[in-house]
Amino acid sequence: MNIVKGGQTVKRRYRRYFVILEEEDKGYSISKSQGTKGYGKIEVRNDNGTLSLYCQNLKKLDEKKESYRLYLINTTDNLDPVIVDIGPIRIDTNGKGEVLWEFYAENVKGLKKTIEDFDTLAVVVENFQESQRVIAPLAGYIHKEKVNWRPILQKKVYGSSRNEAENTFEKPQVKPEQKSEPKQQSEPKQQSEPASKPKEKPIQKAPSQPLEKPTEEVKKEELKIKESEEQKGAPKEAIKVQEQTNKPKSTYSFEKDWDTVENKKEVQPLQKYVESTLKIFPRVEPFDNNLKNYQWWQIQYNAQTIYRSYMPFISHIEIMVNPYYYHYPYHYGSEYQKQLYGYQHHIFGIAYDEEKKAKYYVYGIPGKNNKGEQPYRGNTGFVYWHPSHYLQFKQEGFGYWLMHIDANTGKVVEPLKSTEASSRADDPI
Repeated sequence: MNIVKGGQTVKRRYRRYFVILEEEDKGYSISKSQGTKGYGKIEVRNDNGTLSLYCQNLKKLDEKKESYRLYLINTTDNLDPVIVDIGPIRIDTNGKGEVLWEFYAENVKGLKKTIEDFDTLAVVVENFQESQRVIAPLAGYIHKEKVNWRPILQKKVYGSSRNEAENTFEKPQVKPEQKSEPKQQSEPKQQSEPASKPKEKPIQKAPSQPLEKPTEEVKKEELKIKESEEQKGAPKEAIKVQEQTNKPKSTYSFEKDWDTVENKKEVQPLQKYVESTLKIFPRVEPFDNNLKNYQWWQIQYNAQTIYRSYMPFISHIEIMVNPYYYHYPYHYGSEYQKQLYGYQHHIFGIAYDEEKKAKYYVYGIPGKNNKGEQPYRGNTGFVYWHPSHYLQFKQEGFGYWLMHIDANTGKVVEPLKSTEASSRADDPI
């Protein structure tokens, strides 16, 4: 998408980074069999950035004595490393927590660093009585390369570098330069309190209300779905649908720089996270004749799901249609929202290959096979319609409009032959 600025056409810049956070220091998981895990997402639209963090399996702390805190760290400048204190993370009784933070991407918190300059996200335990040691239940590396961040955080935040010798990923230049330039230590503190430059808006978001059942997380080494579950979720016979070449749609993509999945090693962690998120939603069989190797979950329409902007929630695809929706969701009701309000849910599916790896992520919007209920008339990728047996809606011709996202590229594709919507334009729900 291009915009005109000062008489010149400027490309709208949109970037998205996914960060998988893994357990570093043990002892803070609610389960002995499963470690802590987290998932971060950084989105930049022009100069406005948003960082979302979701944590799982963290034990709840006594907030009078200690708390979890999130840091964004730049380790590349040995003379002047930069640390951004994003703020505390509140954990619910199920071990889950989340943070949403907005920032100015070209000058994060007035520190003269762009968001691309940062390389580490760390969830650290802040001990109010004895803050002498860096304890990190979770850490993730934005550029996929592990870096030596602990001595930097130790020195900047706790005022001690005794941990430096313990770290095994130390850069040889760090020690001598820190010793020979002791005056540099005070400069970042002066910079960390800008008056009005950044447009950063920290938002501490309480963890979502836990659903009825606490859920088990997907094991790191085990992603294969049990055959018994597959048989349970699969219908008696699969419909034979006419397939076509997976030509990507040119209008929408999630995203051109789908950073985490360009590297095939990163596909599986993303799949694990999506499947782990889906475990709190009911598995359903919405079709009498299911699509082969597809599994489905039903996502209810409510205040806890409609504004979340990551898969499997609807806002993940909403911002591609309406750029303003992400930052102002309450002011920009969309066609998706109006249709989901009428049916009070959507479905999310994963199409697997023979090795049980995700081939497509699929959104299903409920509606009839007519132009009035085809989301955006098919312009955003909802081009295939499949009939459903959901008789509770008491409507003839009820089904779902499906949109496929390639799990390897993030592009909207059309693996199934498009359905020609009926010209009978019923009023949208």
